[in-house]
Amino acid sequence: MHEKIRHIIAAAVLISRAHALPKNLEPESRGSKNQSIGWLAFGDLRGNIEPCGCDPKSDLGGLLRLGTLIKRERDQNPGIGVFDLGNNIDLIHPSLKTEFINRGLDFIQPTASLANTLELRVTAPRTSRPTVLTNLRENTKDLHIKSHVLEGRWLIFGYTRNDEVSQKTHAWGVKLEKKISTIRGKHADKTSVLLISSSSPNDIKKVSHSNLFDIIVSSNPRNLLNKATDLIEKENPNLLFVQRHPIEIKMVPLGGLGVLRGGTLKNSQANSLEELIKKAEGGPSLEKKSSLYSSINQQPRYDESWLSHSFDRHSPLTQHLDAYREAQKGAFARLIKEREKNLAKTEYVGSQACLGCHQDSYSTWKKSSHAHAYGTLQEKGQHQNPECVGCHVVGFHEVGGFVSETITPQFKGVQCENCHGPRKGHIANPAMKVTAQKANLQACTECHQGAHSPNFHAKKYWLKIAHPKRKTRKPL
Repeated sequence: MHEKIRHIIAAAVLISRAHALPKNLEPESRGSKNQSIGWLAFGDLRGNIEPCGCDPKSDLGGLLRLGTLIKRERDQNPGIGVFDLGNNIDLIHPSLKTEFINRGLDFIQPTASLANTLELRVTAPRTSRPTVLTNLRENTKDLHIKSHVLEGRWLIFGYTRNDEVSQKTHAWGVKLEKKISTIRGKHADKTSVLLISSSSPNDIKKVSHSNLFDIIVSSNPRNLLNKATDLIEKENPNLLFVQRHPIEIKMVPLGGLGVLRGGTLKNSQANSLEELIKKAEGGPSLEKKSSLYSSINQQPRYDESWLSHSFDRHSPLTQHLDAYREAQKGAFARLIKEREKNLAKTEYVGSQACLGCHQDSYSTWKKSSHAHAYGTLQEKGQHQNPECVGCHVVGFHEVGGFVSETITPQFKGVQCENCHGPRKGHIANPAMKVTAQKANLQACTECHQGAHSPNFHAKKYWLKIAHPKRKTRKPL
């Protein structure tokens, strides 16, 4: 056992030495100070506190994994910068989500957080992490937002500008440039960083030509109403480039699915504890390891780290996420009491009521994944998550729909009425020939979208649930 520990420690030492080796970095700016220092950047979570788990292909992101990655990198690379580009809160479920996202980010303690549009839109609770916005108007009274953050080797500025926040922020101009230049002149030995969020390409151009910054990182410019994360940026990393010259500017991935890496961290990625043990027990000898790490310049570049399930273990935020899930269950329990009152008004009947006349269609449905959608939710432990339940039951977002698995078991799963609308009137009097709502693509894409269903293809998926045309029978 002592021998194993010795190997682990030796491997860790070699890795830390490798990070200290000089590297022939591709310049990210016209400055040179940032070439010997590493940094990470994330942001635009937009309420995505954890991955939905609907599809293994899109199982990315979340605070838990973000905490794991940053802890690993800080443990093996002390002094790195960690930059948060903001736009992290959820405007649809603001109270619960905002509280836990802010607490999680406070625990992570980025080197600086940008006060972005969503943070300026609402009165967010005060946080303990350094928040920066250099172009904030003087009449905007928010004492916890700083004009710049000075931390270790870093001098960090922030710039947010678009139509929505124009009353709270100054536009880029001579006065702002002079302000930044004066501050930078007092700290010429620091690496200057700008965290930017701007809807104006002209702003980006002016900033990049100002010669004031060694590093510029942008938030994700995709529409703020877009919180349905997808895999487009992971599959096409070049989409993360805002511009390449005269200074390389990249934007953080949407939804917190990944983390940008810069400086020395482009050439290496921190190892997990399991990887250190594996290398110590069965990897190359220590001599070979020394040779391997001394040639680190030949290692692959890591421009982004995508937060996959490999970051699930040993997270410093595990207890935090457990507390969030418990709070979700409490919110769901309170929702049950409110929704149960509306059952007397329900227009839903459940698919079992359709069986009498539509045996063939019912049989097709029963064999489909739709029929077992609620069971899938239970397996993942998300059946008391209000954000997930709606796509796995009947009428959760309507009056008289699903309440809970014990009160309305007849509404579990995705059923006939999800596509064809409530059928109580038709069941009560079939002779009325109440016209069924025709299933359409919009009904599908309310749930089959983004990370929830990255492989969705309308024609292919329809074949999985297609049922006979108007071949109905008399009631049994």
